[in-house]
Amino acid sequence: MINFYNLEFKRVVLHQIVAKSDGIEHATLVPDENLFDLNDDVTNTIKERLAKSCSKVSKAFEPEILDYHGGTFFSFCETLKEKSNSKFISSSTDVAMLLARSQTKNTIPGGSLIFIEALSPTFKTWYIAIKAEWNKALRYEVHNQRSFIKLLDDVFLDSNSKNFKVGAIFEKDEINMEIPYPNNLFGAYFFDEQFTIDSKPAEYFYKDFLGFTLDSLPKVQSLKFFKSTDNFIRSYVGDSDEKNSLLKALKQEFLINEEPSVSPTDFANLYFHEPKLKETYVNDIAPYLPPLINKDPLLIKNKLEKKKIEFPNNISITGPEKTFDLSVEFINSIEELSDEDFDGSTTIIKIKGNPYQK
Repeated sequence: MINFYNLEFKRVVLHQIVAKSDGIEHATLVPDENLFDLNDDVTNTIKERLAKSCSKVSKAFEPEILDYHGGTFFSFCETLKEKSNSKFISSSTDVAMLLARSQTKNTIPGGSLIFIEALSPTFKTWYIAIKAEWNKALRYEVHNQRSFIKLLDDVFLDSNSKNFKVGAIFEKDEINMEIPYPNNLFGAYFFDEQFTIDSKPAEYFYKDFLGFTLDSLPKVQSLKFFKSTDNFIRSYVGDSDEKNSLLKALKQEFLINEEPSVSPTDFANLYFHEPKLKETYVNDIAPYLPPLINKDPLLIKNKLEKKKIEFPNNISITGPEKTFDLSVEFINSIEELSDEDFDGSTTIIKIKGNPYQK
């Protein structure tokens, strides 16, 4: 578990990123040439925001470092330990430029990039890049030291800021030589207040800028397996009862099955009895998923706890998974109704279309 409160901030520099505008290839960097001297109040506030980010488990990750060769976030940070202040400022400018170049869409906002060198209690070095929103009233006063402090106070005291992103690499306390370099020596951290796993815009920060990958994380793999299989069942299974049964089996894989891992191919072989359906899943879905997934339902918790049945014309019925079948019954003929259904304790609704049919 990462503890940002234990870190000692050694050097800090703050750069400005101006959002991309029409006719320009990417965002623009406004660099600063001096180290920034944080007071204790601002330092504590930054640490508090970083610590709170860890608690938002659906938006905070410890990913793998994917890109580590020259010109990457990792390569700029790796060479900084015990280097001069001028080298630190120069490399932080390279890092800020890397962020600016990754912002190739007008919709990505500008902001402040705070680059921090820190030291853990075990004397391991951390490099932390934080992107936070501007206070627009202070945008053109950033070279005034007092305005800097006020800007930082506003940025980090405003917990409602949505454009708050964090990337970090750090020296590990324990080395695992079974893992390829650099992940055997270095750990990584990523947080994005606006993160959703299917959001392509989110990739500019953790992938294009930081060079991280989330693909190996169990909670990400579990989400991709669940969503792709759920979509496949809803799209390719025609019979409503069979569709309902398969969707229930998918949820039970995470709710009831105590096996620590799941194989997409094995799941298909076990539950898809129709040969063509099984073949389609194995050929079109399974190859894009890991062959074996360590189950972690963290990112699909809400989907597991809720059941949703869709009908045509954007009509749907949603309720708790545990009690849904006890509360909702589909009537297929008049003979299935009884006098008790009209005693005022039951609501009978007529919906045009069949269950799970959009």
